[in-house]
Amino acid sequence: MGLFQFFSLGSSALSAQTTLVANAGRNVANASTPGYRRLGMETEDLGQGGVLAGAPRRADDPLLTDRERSATGSKARAETLVGALSGLEKDLVPPEGGLPDALAGFFASLSSLAAAPLDTVLRGAALSSADAVTRAFRQGAVAIDQTRADADTRISAAASKASSLASEIAELNRTIGQVAAPDPTLLDQRDLRAQQLTELTGGHAVVGQDGLLRFFVTGGDLLVDGTHASKLRVTMDPALGNHLRLDLVDGAHVMDVTAVLRGGKLAGDLTFRDGTAAQAAADLDQLAFDLATNVNTVHRANAGTDAVAGRNLFVAPAVVAGAAAALAVTPAVLADQRQLATALPAAFAGDNTGVLGLLALRDQNLAGGGTRSFLSEAIRALGAVGTAHSDARAVEDRASGQLDIVRAARDAMSGVSADEEMQRMAALQHATAATRHFLSTINEMLSDLMRNL
Repeated sequence: MGLFQFFSLGSSALSAQTTLVANAGRNVANASTPGYRRLGMETEDLGQGGVLAGAPRRADDPLLTDRERSATGSKARAETLVGALSGLEKDLVPPEGGLPDALAGFFASLSSLAAAPLDTVLRGAALSSADAVTRAFRQGAVAIDQTRADADTRISAAASKASSLASEIAELNRTIGQVAAPDPTLLDQRDLRAQQLTELTGGHAVVGQDGLLRFFVTGGDLLVDGTHASKLRVTMDPALGNHLRLDLVDGAHVMDVTAVLRGGKLAGDLTFRDGTAAQAAADLDQLAFDLATNVNTVHRANAGTDAVAGRNLFVAPAVVAGAAAALAVTPAVLADQRQLATALPAAFAGDNTGVLGLLALRDQNLAGGGTRSFLSEAIRALGAVGTAHSDARAVEDRASGQLDIVRAARDAMSGVSADEEMQRMAALQHATAATRHFLSTINEMLSDLMRNL
């Protein structure tokens, strides 16, 4: 082999080494860049020591990427649900007070009044405790309404963000589809946005043979179809109690996906709003309705110290829905303790039949469809929120563990180890120095040869 051939081989080796050093440097520089996939580079042996560097290739496993997206959507749903339930539980079950304590206090005040039904202090205390019960119901109803409104706010923001991400993915698809070998950075950016979109919607992404990514929400509807993106739109819906309906909109095609989503933050908030929180509101309304109806029945049958009967202790709820928020002591009774019905009509002044009748309601199964007492039903209804919170936290822990496992596998496959890349760069730099020395030697030999001709 002649000197010129040696020079050519050395030059190709130097070029390949320089390219490999630059690739390793790029990996190190982007080690902490979200969504970055490590770039590998194959080399081709040209024979006789010659080397040619190929094009950079992303270290990516589509199966691992898909599993990571799925785990991300599951964790995001559970995490969102836990956050919402935690806030509601704190509002419904304060460290002191709350509905169960108010109900227990109400019946305790009736027990005290039964011993001295004409005592004005005890009569006033009984009315105050009744008023405390109504406040506890109203506060619970307000807390539930507020958490559901907060969920609507998050749903609206998430839908808007998801639509933006869908548009960005479609635009990246357009750019990627225009070239045979797209820039790996564009593929990283597209995968990152698909990951973020999964975190919001829990959908599923597929890269077709044309190299374009398509994103499906649960149920099979396309949010991104190649270079075309649909939108997620929110609309206030009376059928949902004037809460937001979530639609997938593609031109004239509108698909209601409110009850379809199974993963992501949107599913977490929708599950909370239309599941646990809605059930808590219904339970509270039913308990308020049952309490007011049964107490009023007994109260109307008895008379106050003014010998007048037929009055309601609580403002009578017309329907179950909204009963908790509207519950109140009848204003005239609250303002005049003489109207608190504690005696049979036309009975002697100190008769306590009426208050004993009210007190007897404490232990009767008049709530929960006739299966529980008022206090037991209040504890069950509020406890259901706590149980849902505990269950959601357990799901979150499992989802988080699964995501950690998948991410560890993905990092081993496509993550960047700065130490390994630095070692690779050091080795390549040594090889580059040797190649430069080799080329310098060949150059000197060629120079000597030319001078001796």
